Amino acid sequence: MLFLRYYLHITVICIILTSGLTAQQPLEWMLEKNEIGLSSYKLPNDSSITEIFCERFEETNSTWNNHTFQTNDYNTLSQLERELVQSWFNSAWIDNSQILFTYDPTHGKVTEQLQQSAINGPWENSIRFSYTYDSNDQLSLFLHQRWGNIGWDDYSRTAYTYDANGRLETTTFDLWTNNDGWVPTTQTTFLYDGAGTDVIESQSASWDAVNAEWDVDGKTLNTYNANGDLEEQITQIWANFSGMFQNQGRWIFSYDSLDNTLTEQTFYQWDNVSTWNPFSRRQYTWSEGGSLRNYLDQWWLNTFWINNRRCSYTYDLITGIAENAPIQDFAISNHPNPFNPQTTITFQLPEAQQVVLSVFDISGRQIETLLEEYLTAGQHTINFRANNLPSGLYFYRLKSDRYSAVGKMVLTR
Repeated sequence: MLFLRYYLHITVICIILTSGLTAQQPLEWMLEKNEIGLSSYKLPNDSSITEIFCERFEETNSTWNNHTFQTNDYNTLSQLERELVQSWFNSAWIDNSQILFTYDPTHGKVTEQLQQSAINGPWENSIRFSYTYDSNDQLSLFLHQRWGNIGWDDYSRTAYTYDANGRLETTTFDLWTNNDGWVPTTQTTFLYDGAGTDVIESQSASWDAVNAEWDVDGKTLNTYNANGDLEEQITQIWANFSGMFQNQGRWIFSYDSLDNTLTEQTFYQWDNVSTWNPFSRRQYTWSEGGSLRNYLDQWWLNTFWINNRRCSYTYDLITGIAENAPIQDFAISNHPNPFNPQTTITFQLPEAQQVVLSVFDISGRQIETLLEEYLTAGQHTINFRANNLPSGLYFYRLKSDRYSAVGKMVLTR
């Protein structure tokens, strides 16, 4: 478990990078390749998820038992407002924790996450995350505070720097001490490939207070497949006794050959000699439309995998896209589907009318307005290019004064 803690530490201090936090994000969200060099496929973290139900596996009787139940509440802008987690206890769901979100009204980015606990009955403050953005709307400072006896106490902070192209360059993690104030602890530097798009290596360093310098103590190496998806990630630590980097952990990512969705991620530990030994894995199941339906966590036990935890997702994908307008048969579709990077949207108008054709991502955020004009009756086509968009599920909506219709399309890289 030592590597897992080390890996999560490096990952978590890199929370929310170039695009800015727009909703509460699970760890998987942080694994997007363009931000910290991990998985390029975003797992659900948007206004489409309404419930997440998780179970734990009981080995003694080989049964799945209720574990946690999460419900998400959204505001009128489809922004996550409250995330409530309940735990199964004495044959009933009881409140465990909740996270409340505050947003910047101008740019829609999260400025604060307030976590509260209900373990002792009423909701009590527990942890607060605060986010500060620079003039380019990139995260510049992440502040972690914990509730003390009379108020919020500083715990840690992470500062972010970017290069001239807006790519993450460094993250610096500090811890708060009552005696010395903010003390630098670790710093991570990111290196990109020749195209400047994928992180191929990140180096971590610890602060040497005696010599007032950063000492490199670990690095992460990333390898991508032909589609630009992370295929392998190896973490290494610096061994003073040998004066070399030593293998520690390894992630292998597998993808569906048809729609490029992530199907499995497996973690291996190095035996300090010559072999990578399996440790844990997560397997994903997706719907035909490209939505994550469930995942299964397993541990490796000597010669076989044993179940640990599984979660299933409930969606409301069309909320905020289809709106409340009656659906008319516009005979709308796109081809090819899946596509990369261009597809043609075709639709039929039964009568001349003013229409708007827009594209949305899976969270309901409008990506582009393809047309907004008065069209005659009959068939119409328009091309959509997704050169700068990540792989995933997208929606297109054709809307008139009285009607609307929504279609789905999958972008694969």
